[in-house]
Amino acid sequence: MSGVPGSFLIDLSRTHWRVLYFVLGQAGWLICVLSAAGGIGWLGVLYVALLLAAHLSWAENRSREAAFVAIVTLAGWAWESLVLKTGWVAYPNGMVLAGYAPYWMAGLWALFALQINPLFSWLRNHWALAALLGAVGGPLSFRAGAALGAIRFVDTWAAFAVIASGWAVIFPTLLWLGKRMSANPGGDHGALHP
Repeated sequence: MSGVPGSFLIDLSRTHWRVLYFVLGQAGWLICVLSAAGGIGWLGVLYVALLLAAHLSWAENRSREAAFVAIVTLAGWAWESLVLKTGWVAYPNGMVLAGYAPYWMAGLWALFALQINPLFSWLRNHWALAALLGAVGGPLSFRAGAALGAIRFVDTWAAFAVIASGWAVIFPTLLWLGKRMSANPGGDHGALHP
């Protein structure tokens, strides 16, 4: 069994950890997007905050992992604000500061940060594939968010081009940063100690 500092004992294989992070991440994305579309984005942010608390309780080095999540969250929210400033996307809910991405987008970025090391560390030596997956996955995620009513495209193809270009750079960069800031950079399960 693997000890979780100051908590309880958990005995999960790396595969089970990945499955757990995948399921909780997908549920989190759906909760964040649906709650944002319904004008109650705080609900999704609360879900992410609870996941973050659990994640940090399992981390080998909580301060490094918390710093990583904070950097990804702030940088991601700033990126979304730049995309918003193009005028090619609009958000119906959650705008606290005019001209900036809604607060619930920061929650989505925090959720993504939690998944970088546990789910995507295998991509660290495959930068071209990571860039391709970012260029495809970023716009698809936005498209799904639009279908659920959390975002609206003003100019769909221009927005897709900007989002794809950004994610082609962002995703490999976050993989690199995740390795640099991980408490266990050599492990493929990131900063967790399963």
